[in-house]
Amino acid sequence: MKTSTLFLLFCTFWFVGCDREKAVVTPLKASISPINREYQRIDSLKKIFVAEGLKRGKTVSFEGITIRFTNIISKGFWGYANENGLVELDSTTWYFIAPAMKEWLLFHELGHAVLKRTHQNRTMPNGEFFSVMFDGKNFGYGSIYYYGSKRKFYLDELFDPKSEPPMDFNQFDLYTSVKDTQKKVINSESFEDKSTVWNTGGGNLVNGGLTVTPNAIYNCPIEIGKIDNFEVEFEVKGTFGNLSIDLDEKSQIDISVNLDEQAARIQLPYLKGLPVILNDKNIVKKAINTITVRKIGNYYRLYANETAIYKFEAIAIKTKKPFIIPSYFGEEILIDNFKFSSLD
Repeated sequence: MKTSTLFLLFCTFWFVGCDREKAVVTPLKASISPINREYQRIDSLKKIFVAEGLKRGKTVSFEGITIRFTNIISKGFWGYANENGLVELDSTTWYFIAPAMKEWLLFHELGHAVLKRTHQNRTMPNGEFFSVMFDGKNFGYGSIYYYGSKRKFYLDELFDPKSEPPMDFNQFDLYTSVKDTQKKVINSESFEDKSTVWNTGGGNLVNGGLTVTPNAIYNCPIEIGKIDNFEVEFEVKGTFGNLSIDLDEKSQIDISVNLDEQAARIQLPYLKGLPVILNDKNIVKKAINTITVRKIGNYYRLYANETAIYKFEAIAIKTKKPFIIPSYFGEEILIDNFKFSSLD
């Protein structure tokens, strides 16, 4: 049996199948880095491979394993491995790809040669690959983001194929990934009567909703700092204007719903890195919009009308202060059907 791999890189990592007969790649043209230095890099990556295995209770041996650089890009491969312990890496391709991709490529082939892994073609609900052992030929193109906490999971799965991703992994980008049965409603408000415990900031309760008037502040009695995984969801009704939504009084996470531009945005002064834009289309309507904020693990996600807009990693919100909704300009905007839920 032989196994082989072809990888393409575009922004995140894009992969194509490992089939010798079907793969077609235009050879890259450039001078090749000093080969001895690259073998030293291979030795360093082998040590990382061993260390990552030990972290997961796996003792790795390279006895009988041969790793060599060769020219196999003309045959349609970036890397190749077989059951006899031979690992081949295309030297020209190796020169071009980023350090993280070098690790990825080598670890994939070592998965074949050392761990005796076959290809794993499972995908996440959002289309991203579940395993570093993906071959690509059955799915065409796909992607994997091999950094940070995601790298940790992919290494978990490499050494233990039974591993499942944590709650803050990519499958939760989909709105439907969290089921109603996983939600425990802690606070809800439909504004049907005058008994609301909200501080309404001068707004009026009309037509079963709360009117948000310009420059007013509205406090809702929820304490998001006490919940590890939560969802805040509500409706915004209006035809123009802008609504700013703070999850705490320090504006650690500020969400803007702009009815004029039909957009939802986010401002994150304490963000860890840049937010991932999941959808840049105008999906905010000049009518009724359902806005959802979820925190699962270390990740927050913003949805508009059940479509993911942003994903970001931010500091944990420690405050026990209530949810705040200030309105800046525009016509009166109606807030309705507010729910705050914990997520199992």
